[in-house]
Amino acid sequence: MFGLMKAGALGYPELNIDLKTTLLFGSLIVAVDPVAVLAIFQNIGVDKGLYYLVFGESLLNDAITIVLYEIMSAFVAEHNISGSQIGVGIASFFTVSFGGLLIGVIFGVVSCLITRLKSHLSSFTVILLAYFAYIFGDLVGWSGIISMIGCGVVQAAYAFHNMNPSSAELVHGITKLTSEISESVIFLFLGIEVLSEHLEWHTGFVLWSLVLCLISRGLVVLGIMAIVNAIRVDGAKISFQKQLILIYGGLRGAVAFSLAVLIDEHQLGYYGEYNRRLIITTTLFITIFTIGVMGMTIKPLVKALDIPLEPRSQLSLVHALNHTVLDNLLAGVESIAGFRGRQSVRHFFEHLDERYFRRFLQRKPQKYNQNVIHVYDQLIIKLHTAFMQPDRAYKILADIPPNLRDFDYFKSSLSASFHERPSVLTVRDCRCRKDPLASPAPNLPKHSVDREQGKCVPCVQWISDADQYNRE
Repeated sequence: MFGLMKAGALGYPELNIDLKTTLLFGSLIVAVDPVAVLAIFQNIGVDKGLYYLVFGESLLNDAITIVLYEIMSAFVAEHNISGSQIGVGIASFFTVSFGGLLIGVIFGVVSCLITRLKSHLSSFTVILLAYFAYIFGDLVGWSGIISMIGCGVVQAAYAFHNMNPSSAELVHGITKLTSEISESVIFLFLGIEVLSEHLEWHTGFVLWSLVLCLISRGLVVLGIMAIVNAIRVDGAKISFQKQLILIYGGLRGAVAFSLAVLIDEHQLGYYGEYNRRLIITTTLFITIFTIGVMGMTIKPLVKALDIPLEPRSQLSLVHALNHTVLDNLLAGVESIAGFRGRQSVRHFFEHLDERYFRRFLQRKPQKYNQNVIHVYDQLIIKLHTAFMQPDRAYKILADIPPNLRDFDYFKSSLSASFHERPSVLTVRDCRCRKDPLASPAPNLPKHSVDREQGKCVPCVQWISDADQYNRE
């Protein structure tokens, strides 16, 4: 951007923005906010690999951006920047990040030790200590956001196992509600600022900023994905279609705008007031464009690119057992062959975790191979619930294997409604309610069903498969 301005490519009127101010603007405009993208991904049910790529970026991007913004703000306040100051700034980037992570891990360990003691206030303790991690990290001059992330990672891995299910569910509910309220308040503030701020429009600067954001996003994503695909050994490459979604999902949001508003115009020199207003205007335009245009069109783009969806999860004892056996078998083969590969490294860290960390941080330490027992418990609970509620049995057992669902023992033990759909479907349950044009008689109060074929007669719709029936 600074080079384009010096070359006169931004047009009239000429701008007086130095290199430090340009770098400050670049440090804040890189803050992406893919919350809308994640919500669309959850609604569609895209592949988990793509979902967690976007989620990981949203988790760490804001923290890194704020650290970079604070460093650039300190540089802007200096009239002359020496090479040693640049070196200190680069070093402080790592110390602020890793120092904040260390504080978060310490508070996470403390929360695990407290939750080992049985208490009705465990959910309150987890939330309070995560907030304290943020406050303490910010007080010592390190990254409070990274501190809270580190604390949350430790709590999710160990502290939640010390809590009863209701307390853990309460923590999830409170944090989700708080995040939604915070997002709403921030965007409300954004809307108020659009009307209250004195904005300065410069067509060349605004449009070139948007174009450079899109180009740089594409180059960075394609470059990183090329490196990732080159070094991955499991053969699961990130497809070009997914890379396009990652490029298109670089929405700017509330973080970038909030950082723009926090700029001190007195640090920007003689033209500080004008440059601050121009940066706020540009950030507002990019935010509104990316959210309003790209955010609204990403769902059709996902469908047009035929992004693979996550297969429907199914409780299967055989799958869980096979997964555990294969993991241990591959680690054993690597050990016999004298090759220290991924499975051996994973087995080493799992052993270290079970031997030391879980014994110290969990009230009742769990082992990695207990996943088979957990799946078995869930299957038993579902079968028992289906036995006690035969009218809802078919929906309750929709995510278990058909061979278990149709086992002769359960056929004889449960009522006929356990295996057969009701002889009558109401309009509420019928797909005609969602798609009236698909039915020759959508206004009928009741729709009869052929028990033998599982066929909705008026709609001429086959619903024989349990998963399909539940999904419809």
